[in-house]
Amino acid sequence: MTRKAELFHISCPNGHQLDVEREMLDQSALCPQCNVKFKLRERDSVEWKRKQDIREEQHERKVSNTWFNWAVAISVIVFVFLLALAMLSNK
Repeated sequence: MTRKAELFHISCPNGHQLDVEREMLDQSALCPQCNVKFKLRERDSVEWKRKQDIREEQHERKVSNTWFNWAVAISVIVFVFLLALAMLSNK
């Protein structure tokens, strides 16, 4: 069974997209459309940027959930405190 090569989509400095196999990363390349020489880096690939966006989104979600949980907890504490004050003032 042949294994399909992992492809990265990397743009040259002029925006032309190349399909690059993992083995070619960290090598210099010549864009076939504009003949610009540049280095093939994984961090410049569409796939790397997509993974970074997902990580950032997950982090933001985690932070917002933490703030939400704190807001709910503080609201409950304030409500219980006000309820206790109301009960004490009725005695």
